Amino acid sequence: NCTVSFPILVEEIEGPEAVADVNGMLSCEETEITLTGEGSTEGGALIYTWTTTDGNIVSGGNTLNPIVDATGTYTLEVTDAATNCSETDEVVVTGDFTTPMSQISSAQNLDCINLTSVLDGTGSSSGANFSYLWVTDNGNIVEGETTLMATVNAAGDYELIVTNLTNGCTSSSTVTVEQSAGVPVADAGEEQALTCAVTEVVLDGTQSSTGDEYVYSWTTDDGVI
Repeated sequence: NCTVSFPILVEEIEGPEAVADVNGMLSCEETEITLTGEGSTEGGALIYTWTTTDGNIVSGGNTLNPIVDATGTYTLEVTDAATNCSETDEVVVTGDFTTPMSQISSAQNLDCINLTSVLDGTGSSSGANFSYLWVTDNGNIVEGETTLMATVNAAGDYELIVTNLTNGCTSSSTVTVEQSAGVPVADAGEEQALTCAVTEVVLDGTQSSTGDEYVYSWTTDDGVI
């Protein structure tokens, strides 16, 4: 019944550490964001692999700092090629895509009495986190271009763009201002120049409304007719 024993030391191999993180969130303004693996084990024969099932990796999927452009859960796996040991860590990328409201009340049309019309956008989102801009391609804005109330003096289509300054998201709405029928057109023609040789010029208003129902009157504050 004699026995003999001999101790054998089995050492545990320490695996790499994986630390996944992100600073900030996606938004209408920040369409891409960088993940970070800082804090993970570095050096040696380490392999870094980022994966996701519900997000999207734009580039750098095998680096410590990939670029992504979609919300979701991202997993960083750090593998030691020398020992085949690995560790994973997850990070969740969130986003703020809340759009503001842009709403315009019906506008008063222009006529010979109402030469201007006030556009009312007070039904839109309001507060310090929002900015406003009225734009038009075929009308004319007199004042209030960057407020909720704009004054116009020409028929056309007017668009109110509301921007959420927190996330850069925008929304817009459009209203049409019409010119009532019967308003005459006054067109004084192209600009002309007087010189020492040309002492008189003929102003051309022939592109104005014509007919027996119209009367014409030229006036000036600083010239001579």
